[in-house]
Amino acid sequence: MTSLISLTIDTLTYLKQKWNSEVAELERQMAKEQKRLDARLDRQEDNTEQVSAAEQALNNAQNVLDAMIQAAVDESAIVLQQATVEALTSEYEEELQGDSNLTAEDVQLALMNIDVLGAEKGVKEERVLQVETILNNAG
Repeated sequence: MTSLISLTIDTLTYLKQKWNSEVAELERQMAKEQKRLDARLDRQEDNTEQVSAAEQALNNAQNVLDAMIQAAVDESAIVLQQATVEALTSEYEEELQGDSNLTAEDVQLALMNIDVLGAEKGVKEERVLQVETILNNAG
C-alpha cells in the first residue's frame, strides 16, 4: 500500500476533499438512521396506546357477553355479541402484529449499524488529519 507521505500535494488535496465528503455523507447516514429509529420508537409508543385501547374494548365486549350468558339473554343477542367479541379480538391481534412493534434485537441492530457508521466516520476523519498534517508540513 502506498504511503501518504509519498503522494503528491495534488493527490493529497484530492484525498482530503474526498474523505471529507465521505465523512459528511457518513454523518448524514448516521443522522438518517437515528431519525428512522426514533420515528419507529415513537410509532411504537403510539401503537402501544392503540393496543391498550383495543384490549380495553375487547375486555368490555367480553364482559358484556359473559353477563348476557349468565342472564340467559335471547340467543340471537348473544350471537351478535359473540360476533362483536370476535371482531374486536381480530382488531386486537392486528394491533399486536403492527409493523411498528420493535423488539429489543431490532433496536440493538439499529444502534449497532449507527455505531458501525460512526467507526467508519472515525477512520475517515483520522485519514483527513493525517493528510492535513502532511500538507501542513509540506507547505
